[in-house]
Amino acid sequence: MLIQCLDGDNPLFWAHLDQPHRRVLDTFEIHDLTGWSLPFYPIFIPISGPLGHNASSEKERRQSKPHHKSSKQAKIPIDREVVLKVDPEQLPADAIFKGYEDVVVQDLEIRTDHVQFHKEKYYSPGQKRTYLAPLPAGYHGQFGPKVRAWVVAMYYAGQMSEPKILEVLQTAGLLMSAGQLSNMLIKDQEVFHAERANILQAGLESAPWQHLDSTGTRVNGHNQHCHVLCNQLYTVYCTLPSKDRMSMRSAPSWGI
Repeated sequence: MLIQCLDGDNPLFWAHLDQPHRRVLDTFEIHDLTGWSLPFYPIFIPISGPLGHNASSEKERRQSKPHHKSSKQAKIPIDREVVLKVDPEQLPADAIFKGYEDVVVQDLEIRTDHVQFHKEKYYSPGQKRTYLAPLPAGYHGQFGPKVRAWVVAMYYAGQMSEPKILEVLQTAGLLMSAGQLSNMLIKDQEVFHAERANILQAGLESAPWQHLDSTGTRVNGHNQHCHVLCNQLYTVYCTLPSKDRMSMRSAPSWGI
């Protein structure tokens, strides 16, 4: 809709007017001739679409598309298959086998996977050195990579507190203290820091423009500022003590 100029010489304007609008214009003409003080009422005229086309109908503005509902079970990966048999005592004598009827059931199993590694150990008298087999990739300390991944997912993606995470892990059968859980979240995070730096570098090279914003946040009881650097492909956060000019200019070097 647009407020059109009341111009009597505009043919498109007169072509859009209906009878009530014409009566309003007649009133303005009387005002011009007599000098009466009449209120002004703007005339709203639809201008979208071709001339004379009214696109206010929902059916004309939006075309429905055919909806095809896909089977969700076709996307479920099968972990194991079990054949269920009918009790022969319940079958009549003339029963004929007709194959199987498949039923897919989703379930989740949370169990411990405690592993005792037997690392080979060799000793060289000539070199006076002991050779020990290393642990597999991802294993270090008392907890494996699956536990660490679940802790990170529950804390950051699930927004769970550390006491609740500890309660879940202990219920599942893990022997873990509150200190061990806290260290798992704040220590030995070099891999994530390196990944963040790579994301920032790739994001800066992905587009000729970047968006920068900041918002106040609390860190250990002190006021600080969370800075956000992003475009349509990535988002990087960095918390700094202030949001002065130098802090904003340092955004391209966060973590690099």
